[in-house]
Amino acid sequence: MLTMVLGVLFLLGQVIGWQMMVRQGYFLVGNQKGVSYFYVLTFLHGLHLIAGLVVVGYWVGRALLYKVRYEEGKRIRVAGLFWHALDALWVYLFVFLQVNQLF
Repeated sequence: MLTMVLGVLFLLGQVIGWQMMVRQGYFLVGNQKGVSYFYVLTFLHGLHLIAGLVVVGYWVGRALLYKVRYEEGKRIRVAGLFWHALDALWVYLFVFLQVNQLF
């Protein structure tokens, strides 16, 4: 449940960040210093996060209702792998973008 709370808080923080950028005049269109890339990447990250929250929420809900059977352990592990694969993907993208900014 903590994962879900932190995920939702992150999404809310992202929306607030987008609102602050719009107030400062940084919009999706116009490609001001790569701002459009920021919007697109953070939007995709948000979609991945929402998908992960749906999966985690499903299993948390089932666990709270005591409807998780031993045989479903593999599915829960796959859900965890999905969540951590997103972690790895975004850490890779962050490093990739930082390294390419240097050259």
